[in-house]
Amino acid sequence: MVLHKRSSTPDLDESRNPLDCPFGDENGKRGHHRGYYSCRMLRILLCSAAAALTTYAAHQRRSTGNRGHNASRICGRPLPFDLSNHDKWPTPYKPSYYHQESVTASDEDSKNGAKKKKIAQGAILLKHDKPLREPAESINAFFHTLDVAYDKNSTVYITRDADWVWDAILPLLYGTRPVMSMNKKDWDFVGEMLGVTVVLPSFKFSDAEAHVKAENAFYARSSNLPKETIRNRRDTIWRNLFLHSGMEPTKLRHVDKKNRLDVCSLIDKVAKKYNTSPSRLKYSVVDEMWNAKDLSKLEKSTGRDLRAASEMSPEYVKGILAQLGLVDKPVYITGTLKTHDKVQKLMNDTTLKHNINFPQVDPVSNMDTRVIHFAVMADTFIGSPASHRSLLIAKIRYALGIENTYLFTRMTGSGYVDALMDDHSELYDKNHMGLLMG
Repeated sequence: MVLHKRSSTPDLDESRNPLDCPFGDENGKRGHHRGYYSCRMLRILLCSAAAALTTYAAHQRRSTGNRGHNASRICGRPLPFDLSNHDKWPTPYKPSYYHQESVTASDEDSKNGAKKKKIAQGAILLKHDKPLREPAESINAFFHTLDVAYDKNSTVYITRDADWVWDAILPLLYGTRPVMSMNKKDWDFVGEMLGVTVVLPSFKFSDAEAHVKAENAFYARSSNLPKETIRNRRDTIWRNLFLHSGMEPTKLRHVDKKNRLDVCSLIDKVAKKYNTSPSRLKYSVVDEMWNAKDLSKLEKSTGRDLRAASEMSPEYVKGILAQLGLVDKPVYITGTLKTHDKVQKLMNDTTLKHNINFPQVDPVSNMDTRVIHFAVMADTFIGSPASHRSLLIAKIRYALGIENTYLFTRMTGSGYVDALMDDHSELYDKNHMGLLMG
């Protein structure tokens, strides 16, 4: 089931019929033909208009409002399948565990007469806590919580002030973190999409709940879920999230527009720079070129040779781009400073130096949603297999069915290929990925 933005229906004044006929009385007085048929015509017109508005509203709920951004296109760039059609997904639709019916009415709901219910036994609570080192780690910690909740047959509750969660996830959906401008329907929409229940900070829990700190959530792992099931659950969330990414929460109009990021703006800007459309734009992204401290451990656990991906030499990058026919197209460096020695080598390479670019935003911002969308929708993505950020981008690309994702690579007779092209479930293998598992 694809999630759609809910809309509320205003209460009508029951003392007044909104379709009262202004052109005479239709209650048996059919002698007034002009009034009667005028009234019928008015009804037909009103019903037609209502149907058109309903269709438009449904379309608006399915799309994000961005330019060329819908179920089969993100930021004007085509996807290989329709995100709204589960039957066409390359991996099965698998929603996360969810217990909406067990939530206790919040203070906000109680004012409207909602009845309080008992919280589900063994519920897990995530609330305001010290943030982790980077947003990608926070996203992993959140996902690990969902996995543990599945093991325990529990509901996951998150308070609205759990900044360590929302600062990482909401920018991918809304382009910013508009917590203060979100109403209950916005929060319910986000909660249903993620498979959790979002509550107010003042929410009163029973003794059955277990508060899990962010750091503990990061280290937690499911003991029952196989890697394929975890992959399917993650893919489902990413597809639903990117289906709706860029949309505005109900009250975002009250937020200073200057503080809101357009998730597609960087793609639009680069397309304009090269005098083309987003759909025709050809570019590659090279991300997080730094020396991973735990690379040797990852090589040992995965049984893969990751030196080339870690070194990110000009020959490695050129080899990948050449076989794809993209060596003469723009190459954007993200997540790494210009002064880094590996970046300098790429910039000094005779073949690449004329095509090396940097986004016109902070290049080391870990969760600038403009850069994330830009990297996710690139024709080619080359990243570090030991980087939480690169792994996050790769997981989203795999979920969206976007090819040419190079983290775990292997050499063949024709050059380096994506080792996870046919099955990316290894990214969710706790024995292989260790602390890098998402």
